[in-house]
Amino acid sequence: MKNWTKYYGIIFTSKRAVDAVQFVLKDEQNLIEQWKKKKLYCEGPATAKLVNELFCAQSVGSETGTAEKLAEFIVKDVNRDEKFCLLFPCAEMRNDKLPERLTQANIAFDELTVYGTTISASLESELKDYLVEKKPDVLGFFSPSGFNNVYEISKKVGLDLENCCIVSIGDTTSKRVRCITNDKTIKEERCLKPTPVDFYETVKKMCGPV
Repeated sequence: MKNWTKYYGIIFTSKRAVDAVQFVLKDEQNLIEQWKKKKLYCEGPATAKLVNELFCAQSVGSETGTAEKLAEFIVKDVNRDEKFCLLFPCAEMRNDKLPERLTQANIAFDELTVYGTTISASLESELKDYLVEKKPDVLGFFSPSGFNNVYEISKKVGLDLENCCIVSIGDTTSKRVRCITNDKTIKEERCLKPTPVDFYETVKKMCGPV
């Protein structure tokens, strides 16, 4: 982050990436002031809200809602008359579509892994406790790893995924659900944008008015 002069802008595709950058920039107001002058590209309104608060500046691209659409936005938005490189802080497991599209468009970027994903030690016990009282009608998954973890312990805790409506946030999560389940008897629908309204509309499409 201290090498801010190298970059035209920064790309955020998750709130956790913003959290990681915020941790690095803690007590570094001068660096924040420099980065706020750059292009701040964001996927989704929740991520954009955190970015806007961190840099006290207006981000762009949040309305795209997916990494693939954000990549197209960036390709059209960058000023090719300038020498530029973008910084892309991301997870160890991230969507390939954005970096692939930027590479295809000859847009330089530095990818930096800033966080990893691990299974919660209490996930199994928490699900068991929850299922004692309730059986969910709808399950929402925001990441491929989230579905992986729940799928692996679902039989242990008595969670019948075949009797649930599964809402996948984004293409990558949806593909993971379909790949692991082989599309067998699982009712799954992709939510195109990570917003409460889009999530609700997807649930309503699958299950009717709620």
